[in-house]
Amino acid sequence: LVLGVRIRPAAAASDWEATTMPAEPVLGCAPETAGRPAPNRPQHSAKRTVNPTRRFIDKQRTTGEGVELGRHDVLRAFGAAGIAALAFAGCTAPEASAPPPPHAAIGTGPHPTALLEIEGLGTVHIDLLPEISPQAVARFTRIANSGFYDGTTFHRVLPGFVIQGGDPLTRNTDPRDDGKGGHPEGFPDEFSGFAHLRGTLALANKGRPGTATGQFFIVHQDAPDLDGNYTVLGRVAAGIEVVDAVTELEIDTYGRYGPANRPYPHSARITSLRVAPVPES
Repeated sequence: LVLGVRIRPAAAASDWEATTMPAEPVLGCAPETAGRPAPNRPQHSAKRTVNPTRRFIDKQRTTGEGVELGRHDVLRAFGAAGIAALAFAGCTAPEASAPPPPHAAIGTGPHPTALLEIEGLGTVHIDLLPEISPQAVARFTRIANSGFYDGTTFHRVLPGFVIQGGDPLTRNTDPRDDGKGGHPEGFPDEFSGFAHLRGTLALANKGRPGTATGQFFIVHQDAPDLDGNYTVLGRVAAGIEVVDAVTELEIDTYGRYGPANRPYPHSARITSLRVAPVPES
C-alpha cells in the first residue's frame, strides 16, 4: 500500500501568505524521482504531491512576498527524527514537466552597478543585467535611485538559501507587517533561464505571476529550484562576504518577536541602495 495524498493546485495566496513549497518528492521515493530538480528545469506539474511536512512549514512561513522553501528548510525544521518519519511516506509518479525557459544570454559588459550598503556590515556591488530583464532592471534602477529602499531591512533571512528585503513597511516600528509591502507600480515578470547561483539578485513574488512589487532577494547558496520562477535582476560582483555576514546575525527563527526568520535583536538595515550608470567608453 502506497501512502500518498494528492491535491489540486492551490488557490491564489492572500496577502498574508508566503509562497508555497516546491513540489519536491518526499524522502524514500524511487531514485528517478528523488532529489532536487536539475538546474534550469523547474517543475511545473499539473498536480502536486503533498509533502507531509507542509502543515508544519506553513506555520513557519513569513507573510507577504517570498521565495519557495527548499528541502534544506524542511530538514532544518525536523532534524533526524523528521527524516526517519518521512522515510515511511509513499510516492506518486512524477508529472510531466513544462519545458525549461530559454537560456539567458549574458553580455560581456560593462553593466550598470547597484551599490547596496548594509549598516555596520559593508557594501555589496551588484552587476545588473538589463539584457535579460530590461523592464524590471529599468524600474529597479529608477526607484532605487529615488531612495525607495533606503532605511528598509532584510526582514527574511534563511542561511544557506536567501536573504530577502526591500519592503518599505520594515521602516516602521511594527514588525507584524514586515514582508507585506512594496512599490505601488509593481514589476513586470521577465523570467529567464538564468541560474539562481550564489549571489544572484532577483525579485520576490507571492508564488504566482504578476505579484512582484519590488521586494528582492539575494541567493546565499545555489538554489536551482528557483530557476525560471523569478525575475533575475543581476549578480553580485563583489562583497558576497557581506551577504554571508547578514546570515550570521542572530535570527528569530520561530517568530517570537515578529515574523519568523527575521534578524533580531540587531536588524540588517539598508542605509543606501543606488545604481551607477554604465561608464562611458
